[in-house]
Amino acid sequence: MKTNSNIPIPNSARWKEGETVIYVNHKDNGIQPEEQEGRRYEADFTIVKDTDDITGAIEAFTRMTIDPVQDQLVVDNIEVEGIKAIDFC
Repeated sequence: MKTNSNIPIPNSARWKEGETVIYVNHKDNGIQPEEQEGRRYEADFTIVKDTDDITGAIEAFTRMTIDPVQDQLVVDNIEVEGIKAIDFC
């Protein structure tokens, strides 16, 4: 999914209990016209469930390390419009 913000977007943050949101592909769109206020920054984001290890989740998501357990958590828990991505057709 994609999000917009008028403040810089973090790399990751706590989402809900036991969930982490990870932002990637950050883009600074510069000063926006008045009708686009609040949309200066944008990023793609994914919510990773069932993990308390933010660093591990980021590394699994961005493939910075090989961690089969974290990789599988990411694969199993990415959602698209509220449906697990693995089941989304």
